[in-house]
Amino acid sequence: MSATVLYPYPTLNGEAVFTVARVRLDGKPKLKAVNAELKAVDLSDTTDWKRAFLDLEVTVPAAAVKEFEDEHGPLAAVAVAHCLPTNGREQVRLDRSPTDPSRWTRTFELDRDNHRGRVKLEVVLTAAVGGVPHRPVAAANGWAVYFDQPETLRLGKGLPVKWANFEKEKEGSLPHDYRKSTHVVEFGQALPTVLLNSAFTDLKGLLEDRKGRTVFEKGLHDTLRTGIARSVWLTLLTNALADISEPEEGTAVEWPETPWRAEVLRLILPEVMPGKSDVELLALALAGRREAGEAATLFARAEAVIGDVVKANEHLRRFVQKHAEESIQHIEEGIA
Repeated sequence: MSATVLYPYPTLNGEAVFTVARVRLDGKPKLKAVNAELKAVDLSDTTDWKRAFLDLEVTVPAAAVKEFEDEHGPLAAVAVAHCLPTNGREQVRLDRSPTDPSRWTRTFELDRDNHRGRVKLEVVLTAAVGGVPHRPVAAANGWAVYFDQPETLRLGKGLPVKWANFEKEKEGSLPHDYRKSTHVVEFGQALPTVLLNSAFTDLKGLLEDRKGRTVFEKGLHDTLRTGIARSVWLTLLTNALADISEPEEGTAVEWPETPWRAEVLRLILPEVMPGKSDVELLALALAGRREAGEAATLFARAEAVIGDVVKANEHLRRFVQKHAEESIQHIEEGIA
């Protein structure tokens, strides 16, 4: 049943596949809420709803079900919702298909008022084994249900970006203390927020997307955007490294529990130290946090990697090429 846990009794010899097929809020379909690739349901962008209805489905290879049940008896499937911020738990027993004994379905109802943040949704198959009822014999990969802003960058929304007049922000606040800066990064929410300084002369005009820019204007626009992105990513990396916990004696270093921090490290570290395993990457990252020499190597390499992540090098090469083409065109026009 599990690659990391040994059970002192027989378990189901087959993979259980768990899917959230459809989502409704107060009975109305919530389109594009389900991300099957990431096994995530995002409800954070919708407000003023009371109850979510999640249509669940679990399937197991029919041959594995028959083999197990011939020896041990009937299987049952239970879905468990664990709200991480509140530590609340709810569970429902799934209904077995009358025509397909390898399939279970059920609509799981979750109240908005009872949940916040991220809810882990898991399915466990149980059976009576060795005379003991309700023993777990299989578990499916879990899903995440986001009631509030996800702590992940993988859902495609990126970091929140907001404009603020740093000159008028509260005295002692981060933007006010650095009111001559183009931007700052604020932590404390589910995801860090990038604040752009509307009091910085012409910053908004330089950053906004618009057509009709000259080659030089487009080059300045891209350079400014990627420069800000580069510094933000370095800030994220520093924060993520600080969240790597010192391992207990005899145990390996683990990725940070906060999803976005683990995602930042998983994106950058393999490019900084190619060919290393997860355990090696984290051990080297931890060394880079402890030792000045290791830190110098880590951040020098990471800065170069981030240049490619934000496409700074690609934009600069494109600008140089277009500038050269424009220069040749002007020369030809002058000769003509």
